[in-house]
Amino acid sequence: MKKLAYLVMVAVFITAVAPSLIAQAVATKSVVSIDSCYYWDVYLTMRGAYVKPDSTPDDSALVIWQRISQDVKVNPASQESLIYDGLEKVAQLFDAYTRFCRPEQVEEFNRRMKEETTYSGIGATLGYSKKDTLTPRFIKIFDGPAKNSGINVGDYLLRINGRDCRGLTINKVISLIKGPEGDTVNLTIRRKESSKIVILKVKRAKIVNKTVEWSIVKSGTRNFGYIKLTVFNELAFNQMCEAADSLIANKTEGVILDLRDNGGGRLMECLWISGLFLEDSMIVCYQRYSKYGTYQVLVNTKKTLMGLPVVVLVNQNTASASEILSGILRDIISAKLIGEATYGKGCGQSVIDLRDGSAIHVTSFLWYTPNEVNVSGSGLKPDIEVKTNLDEYLNKGDAVKNAAIEYLTNQKKEK
Repeated sequence: MKKLAYLVMVAVFITAVAPSLIAQAVATKSVVSIDSCYYWDVYLTMRGAYVKPDSTPDDSALVIWQRISQDVKVNPASQESLIYDGLEKVAQLFDAYTRFCRPEQVEEFNRRMKEETTYSGIGATLGYSKKDTLTPRFIKIFDGPAKNSGINVGDYLLRINGRDCRGLTINKVISLIKGPEGDTVNLTIRRKESSKIVILKVKRAKIVNKTVEWSIVKSGTRNFGYIKLTVFNELAFNQMCEAADSLIANKTEGVILDLRDNGGGRLMECLWISGLFLEDSMIVCYQRYSKYGTYQVLVNTKKTLMGLPVVVLVNQNTASASEILSGILRDIISAKLIGEATYGKGCGQSVIDLRDGSAIHVTSFLWYTPNEVNVSGSGLKPDIEVKTNLDEYLNKGDAVKNAAIEYLTNQKKEK
């Protein structure tokens, strides 16, 4: 029999294993001895929470510990680091999504879930086209230094501070462009439409990647709302509410929800956001735990965007919570998915904080859409498939977004 789980209980996993290590809500970070007991307590906590308890890697965990023990004898001062190294390897034995996080990684993760992503740079996205796999090109230009300096979408980047950047990885190119806020970086650019080469002095600034961005897209006399949701952090729901209110105020007749390259985040935010589109007390998904059976997940809703036609833009990097939201909207309100098949992550992780400041993210449940479909491996197939590449994007614009506008335009207005 399916059990009912209210929203406040979703994705909270309580385990009785190794209670001495699990952080209490009211406790501050305490000193914990990182030794053999710590290693095995953390391992048992992972095993107790893991969704497939019959496939736990006891023998492999023992082999890893034996190697750690030998290394500690040689270098006892590095015991903590060696045990942390071992636990990172142990976590990988369970599945691709279970992981052990050191205290500094936990702090970074918590920061990313609470704040907008920021960096010091110029405010642009780069990539390589199939026609020229050596020279990076500017794909998107945001409000900021790049735009103010006259860089255009499609321009080629030849040199950074005099260094030839052709043939470098995109990550390397980005690392060369980023730097201290207020400093200047010299970029040698070749314009998209000509062979003209210019050198631009661009002053780096603090760039903020908004969790949610929205705008009105006009198609003839009709207004459609476009919402780009980049991550399900603690800011996502409130910003989505602002976006929804703004779209309604502008008399939008349909919504384009862009979840491309959204790798997920907090499940609670995802479920709350689904409530913007739905009626009260909707079963939005199912969670299946090995020990506790299947839970129906309900949400109470704000109904702000209820009744509007919805199109969801997806690609191969649409994963986890993004797939959950896409499945909810398709199964319940017949939203159309446009783009490419999603990543296919049909499982969820519970975050268990430990007293030394570290944490484990353990795959503790499988999730299913309202129609009880698990997307593991296969992902969600788009209703309208639109495949794109960088060359087409630079020459013709965003084909996926354009397909969504065309679809909504062809829908009849409600009388």
